[in-house]
Amino acid sequence: LLILAVVSILSYSKEWKTYLYSSIISMIFGVIVLTAEYWKELPWYVYILFIGLALIVFAMYDEKRKQKNK
Repeated sequence: LLILAVVSILSYSKEWKTYLYSSIISMIFGVIVLTAEYWKELPWYVYILFIGLALIVFAMYDEKRKQKNK
């Protein structure tokens, strides 16, 4: 994960979008895999909360992008 963090910081500073997105997705996947035991013990309503928050963030991003294009 440390190497991916360094790659993402370097790619952000050099504006290499492909490497930036790839390293961020890989870091998120790695964190999910490393914390799998923790995720298995969460109640069902916590999963719904996370999904709801993700949908809200996505909607906010989409609306901001639409307003910027006008």
